[in-house]
Order: sequence, then structure tokens, then C-alpha cells
Amino acid sequence: MKEVYIIGGGNSVNEIDKSKLEGKDLIVVNKGIIDFPNPKYFITIDHSFLKKLDKNSRILRNTTATKIFVANFVPDYMVEKDGQIKDTRFNLVYKLNIFDMIIKSYKLDGLGFEFNNFSHGNNSAYCALQLAIILGYKEINLIGIDLVAEGKTHYHGGYGEAIDKFQIKLDRYYQTYRHAIIRLLLLDTDIKIYSCSSISRLNKILEYKDLS
Repeated sequence: MKEVYIIGGGNSVNEIDKSKLEGKDLIVVNKGIIDFPNPKYFITIDHSFLKKLDKNSRILRNTTATKIFVANFVPDYMVEKDGQIKDTRFNLVYKLNIFDMIIKSYKLDGLGFEFNNFSHGNNSAYCALQLAIILGYKEINLIGIDLVAEGKTHYHGGYGEAIDKFQIKLDRYYQTYRHAIIRLLLLDTDIKIYSCSSISRLNKILEYKDLS
């Protein structure tokens, strides 16, 4: 069975035994590329990661991963002009030359089966889940997709958001994940999704797989 492991940013990443991921297909998001430097795929939708791209560019240049950026074209502040994608909130022209693939997403909710129906969930790990489905993975394992902040927002540093404010954001993400996964399960596909986080809120609807 074609399987993949998605590495999110939740605190539970610290509880896994990394040796169990050796030789596995990995999709890594955002700063996880530091700790998992050569996954099969790297994906991000995070504008703050792009704003720090000068600091992250060496890591991305050196990785063997296929590097993917998801452009969220749902809000009207995202525009494309003269071949450039710009976030008008921050007057930020995205530096995308380092990426191997640009996905333009016009959907927030649900999970599609083709790139022209790519849903982003406003979250990089959600994009990783959507990518795994489109690429045809039949067993998808979610690592660090906790959707709850216990002690700090991420297992790694670099994000200065207050925990209480970040938890409000996680609550919204949880509802998006929950609704999409339940709809996928109702379709009775041959796709199996497992949670590999002991603290994930998704354990209410997904089978837990212990990687500790």
C-alpha cells in the first residue's frame, strides 16, 4: 500500500521515534524542514515563512525535496500580475523561484482529488493532507497535527504568537479538518488516514497509530 507520513508543527512531533520514519515518504511543512531536511515533499502556504525566506533559503536550496508553494487565492488581497503573486496586505511579492511547483488554490474547505480542485484549509499541514490525497497515497499518517497548544504553539521555535490567540486559530483549523475528513470517510474511498499524535483532537474521528 502506498503510504506517506505528514510532519506538522504540533508539539507531539517530539514524542515520535524518528527511526521509524527511515525510508518512508515524508511530506514536511514549514520549519519542520530543519529537523526533517530531505523529505519527499516540502509544502507551505505560510506567508510568514516566506517573509523569513532569506533565513530559510539555504535550507530549501540544499534539500532534495520537491518544494511546493500553495497560493491562497480565496481572499481578494491575493493577486497575480505580470507573472508575480502578491499579498497586498503586506505589499509582499512572493519570492517563488526556489519552489519546484506552485499550486493556485481557490478553495478553503473540503478535500479534492485533482490539483484544479485543491483545498488549502488556510493551513500548511492541511495542504500536505490534500497533496497526499491527490498524489494517490492510500495510507496517510498525520504527525504533529495536534490542533491543540500544550505549553507552546509549535514543537519548534520561531513563532511569537501568544498561546491563547493561537488556540483560537487551532479551533478553526480543527473544524475544517473534522468536516473534511468526515466527508472523505463518508465517500467510502480506499484512503486510510491515521493520527500519530497522542494528543491530537483528530483522535476523536481517526484511529491512533503509536510511533513513540
